[in-house]
Amino acid sequence: MTTTLLLLPTDAGAQSIAVRADAQGQVQSVRQATTPPEPSARTLLVVPGVDVHLRWLSLPGRSMAQSRAAARLHLAEHLAVDAQALHVVIAASAEADGTRLVAAVDSVVMQHWLARATQLGCVPDAVVPDCLLLEPGADATVAVMHWDGRWLIRRAQLACSLEPEAARLLLGDGVPAVLPVPDPTQSIACFARNAAHVPINLLQHPFANKAAAEHKRAPRRLAVLAALVLLSPALLLLAQTLRYEIGARVLQTRAATQLGVRDAAAVPAALQARRQAGTATDRLAVQLSTLFAAVDALPATELDQLDYNAAQPLRATLLHTDDANLQQLSARLADAGWKLDPGSSQVEDGRMRTPFALEPLR
Repeated sequence: MTTTLLLLPTDAGAQSIAVRADAQGQVQSVRQATTPPEPSARTLLVVPGVDVHLRWLSLPGRSMAQSRAAARLHLAEHLAVDAQALHVVIAASAEADGTRLVAAVDSVVMQHWLARATQLGCVPDAVVPDCLLLEPGADATVAVMHWDGRWLIRRAQLACSLEPEAARLLLGDGVPAVLPVPDPTQSIACFARNAAHVPINLLQHPFANKAAAEHKRAPRRLAVLAALVLLSPALLLLAQTLRYEIGARVLQTRAATQLGVRDAAAVPAALQARRQAGTATDRLAVQLSTLFAAVDALPATELDQLDYNAAQPLRATLLHTDDANLQQLSARLADAGWKLDPGSSQVEDGRMRTPFALEPLR
C-alpha cells in the first residue's frame, strides 16, 4: 500500500512538497507539488503544527459531542481566541492514564489548508500536524527535529512546532546537546516512517471526507437494518428502556460515590451544598456533571454546544426529537437544583435544536 504525503509549508506562497512512501514507510519519491499526485492507496495532508493547539485532557461526557463541548470550554479558558471559531477534534483512543489528545485549529485556517490541497489536485484521506509525525523520545526524553524553519518537539503528552528561540525557552535544560539543523531529507524520511499511524485526524466533523464517511457508515446501516428486521418493535423498546434505566442508575450511584453520600436520594442536597461552598471552577464542574448525567439519562437527546462565562449562566444547545424531551430534561435538572430556561427551537435534519440557559433554582 502506497501513501502520498503532501507537505504544506507555513508560508502559503512557498512550494509544497509531495512525498510517495511504500507500505514500510520508505520514501520512494520526493518532488515539488506542481502537478496532482499520482494515485495511491492513501493521501495524507501534513499541515504546519505551529497553527494547531495540541493538548492531552481528561474529558467528561459519554458521547463525542459532550467531550468536544467540554474540550472547547477548557480551551476557551487558556486560549485568547473565540472558542466557537475553533475546529476541535479528539483522538479516537485514550492514553494509558485516560487522557485523550485534543487538537484545535481556527476553522478558517483549516479551510485554507484544504483549499491549497484542492488547488494542487489533492483530496486527502487525513490531515495531521507535522509535529505529530515525529516519534516521541525514548524514556521520557524529548525528540526535536528542524523543519520549515521551526523546531518540531515531541515527547509523552507534548507535541508542538515553535521558533527555535521559543523552543529553547520551553525545553529549558532539556535542550538537546546537539542542536537540530535543517535536513529536509531526514525530516521527510521521518514523516514517511510515521505516516501509517497518525494519532489524530483533523479531517472530521464539518470537514469530514464525505465519501469516506459514507463508505464507513454503509456496513453499519446494513447491520442495523438486519437487526430491525429480526427483532420485534416490542423487544427493541424493552431493550432501550432497560438500557436507559440501568444507565441512569449507574450515573446516580457514581454521583453519590463522588459526593460522599450513601444513596442517590441524597445527591441533590449534596450538590446544593457543593455548589454553595465551592469555587467557580467547582461549581462549573458540578453543573456540567449534573447536566451530562441528565442528558445521558434521556434517549435521543445530546448536547451540541456549550458556552461558559463566569459572569453569566451556563448556556448550551440541546438536540432532541420533541418537546417532551425538553420537559423531561427540565424536570431532572430541577430535581438537582437547577432551572432550565429554554429559547426558541428550530428544526434541523428532522431534529429539534433548542438553546437554553442553566441557572440555580431561586
